[in-house]
This record gives sequence, structure tokens and C-alpha cells, in this order.
Amino acid sequence: MTISIDTTAPPATSGQGGAGRDPLRVLAILARRKGDIFVYTTGQPQSFLVNRPEYVRHVLVDGADRYSKDTPINAGFATTIANALLTSEGATWRRQRSLMQPAFSKRNIPAVATIVGEQVGRLAARWDQAAAIGAPIDLHADTTQLMFRITSLALFHVDSEPWDAQMTDILGKALPVLTDVSQRPFRVAQIAIWDISQRIVEARKAQQNGHVDDVLGRLLQSGDINATHRALRDHVVTMALSGYETTASVITWGLYMLAQHPDVAEQLRSQIADVTGERTLALEDLRALPYLNAVVKETMRLYPPAWIIGRRALEDDRIGETDIPAGSVVAVSPYTLHRHPRYWPDPDRFDPRRFMDERAERDRPAFTYIPFGAGPRTCIGTNFAQVEAPLVLGQLLQRYRMRLVNDGEVQPQGIFVIVPQQPIHIALSAA
Repeated sequence: MTISIDTTAPPATSGQGGAGRDPLRVLAILARRKGDIFVYTTGQPQSFLVNRPEYVRHVLVDGADRYSKDTPINAGFATTIANALLTSEGATWRRQRSLMQPAFSKRNIPAVATIVGEQVGRLAARWDQAAAIGAPIDLHADTTQLMFRITSLALFHVDSEPWDAQMTDILGKALPVLTDVSQRPFRVAQIAIWDISQRIVEARKAQQNGHVDDVLGRLLQSGDINATHRALRDHVVTMALSGYETTASVITWGLYMLAQHPDVAEQLRSQIADVTGERTLALEDLRALPYLNAVVKETMRLYPPAWIIGRRALEDDRIGETDIPAGSVVAVSPYTLHRHPRYWPDPDRFDPRRFMDERAERDRPAFTYIPFGAGPRTCIGTNFAQVEAPLVLGQLLQRYRMRLVNDGEVQPQGIFVIVPQQPIHIALSAA
């Protein structure tokens, strides 16, 4: 569900190849050319990228109290979209985190798994019709709507069906210009996000069904500053965005990779059938399917939704042999870290077997793989994400074979999360 997200994206800069126009490609090139720590934007504040496990630990874990999330882009997000768990700091963040954390506990995972199964079934009814008439589906559009509904039900106990198509369409147009109030798509999305979030809050209040062990229920019951009109809206916006967009990204790229690698898809489908027989994949089956987990892990290695994590240095620091002036932005990019050739052989190749090799897993240095972030700001929804992604992938794989219709390779785009630059069209047939 919610995977740790940061809104820090490298802007276009002189002398750095225009990182803002294609930040994933540019950061990957810079990381290969410039090493494990380098300046990726000039000007004020100066911005550094660290691309080495020890440096990642220094910034996100050991030195977490010396680095703030108050980067310029995060501040813009807090001002123009929502100021909640994603951007809050200090005592405010600790209060919010402790208030919400129980809603993401393992005891709630069976309920989430049930929601996943029900909503995948609803999606399958539409996909069956598309398959019957030979109409390709828009993979990312469908997975974002699916995950928006799952997120709304799991975190708020509200069915978002009346709004999910509108929400995902508007956000798809707005995310490339996130926080830029001069752009009309963003202004339209800002109003729509706030409106739909308020409708979710009102729908939840109207239920009066006693549920408190979800995020919105716990916030409503708190009776403190987190239960004000503005705070509830901001919490819903933050949880919805960081929940559905992130996991939808994982599912989109996972299914895309399986469509590109039918041998992997067939092997995985066969293993699922060996465990489940004729029934639908269930939560209790996941432990018996390490290859499914490896496919999800490899997808998040190549396409980590939280592709960049930014911090601001609160004081002068030194990382390796590099001096970091106070006020500088220091960023970690899981996208470049997960493709570092020192830690990942043949790093650009999709190979789930690398996560089946126990020795390689054991020998790989800590903090080379951080799809959920690291340190105290690690994703609050890790437990949910590790269930939702394999269940959705596995259940859809049980039902369908997928053939990529696009001509040529689909390129990733780093905005709020990693999304495809163009629609991914998939032809479906019964498995």
C-alpha cells in the first residue's frame, strides 16, 4: 500500500544535462560518470546525490536527526497539496506516526487481503469483456483505479468507485507538474483532490459503524489537532496519494515485465497452480511462493516507486571525502542505487532469480536495496505493500496471459512515482 515517497525531484540545471526533463536517465548517467557522491544541481541550495550504501545509512539512519525533510519541493507539497505525515517533522510527525501506525499492523493484513481479492474480481469482470472482444486494456490506468479503490477501502472504509476514474485521470495529468500552481492541470487537480478527500471524510463520518482500527477512524477518534477539518483532508490526500500511486506503479511495471518475459510468467503461473490448484491465490499461499515474492522484489529494484528521497542538512556535515554545507539538499535515489553495477551484476536486466540466491542475498551490503526507504521515516505501510503487490500480480496472472501491444520498449518517467511515459496497452487472453 503506502510505500515511502518523497517529492524531491531534481530540477533542470545548467551544466547537468537538464535533469528535470528526464531525471531518471540523467541521474543514472551522472551516477555512472561521477561516482558515489556528486553535485547534481548547482545554485542555492546546492544538491548532492549519494549512491553508496554507507552514505545512504549515514543520511537516512545514523544521521537522521541531522537531516530534515524540509526540502524546497517538500515544502511546496505541504503548502499546495497536503501537510501531513509525508512532510511533517519533529513532535508533530511522531504524534501522527504513532497515531496511525497501529492501523498498518499485521493483524489487519487478512482484511486487506480480502479487499484485494474482491477488487481484483471486480476488475476481472471488465477485463473479461475486453478479452472477449479483443480490445487492449490500458494497464497503468486500470491498475491506478484498482489501487485507489483498494487504498480507500483499506485505510478509510469508503468505496471510492464514484470518484476513482475522475481522480486517477486528473492526477495522471497533474503529477508531471506537481506543486506548480502556474499550471492549469495542477490547479484543477488540487481542487479535485481536496473535494474528493473531503467526500471520503464525510462518507466515513456518516457510517457510524464503530470502526476505529483504520487510519481515518483513528484520526477521527483522536479528538486532537489531527481531527480538524483541514487536518483530516490533508491526511486523506497524503495517505491516498502515497498508497495507491506507489503500489499501482509496482503492479504496472511487474505486469509489464511479465508481458515482456513470458517464460518468467509461465514459470510463475505454474508454481502458483501447484500451490493453489483451481482456487484463487490467497494470503496464506504467499509463503509457499518465493518466486512470486522475487518477481515483486526485482520489479521494485528496477522501478522503485520512491525513486528519489531528499533531505536537507541542518548543519555542516562530511560524507566520505565530501563536505556538505548546512542547508544543502542531500538526495538518495533508489533508482540509481538499485542499478549500481558494484552491487548488482548485469543491473539493467530483469532477473528475479537474483532474489532466490540466498548467498548473494546474505553477501549483499545493507542499504543497497531500499524500496521502502530506510531509517525512522521508513514507509509506514510496508506490511500492506508486501501483501497487496504479490496478491494482485498473482491473482491477475492466474486469470490472464498478457501480450504487449506497444511498439518498442516503454520508458519510465520519474515524477511523484515512476510511471510509464506512454500508455501500456496489453492484449488479454484466458490463462
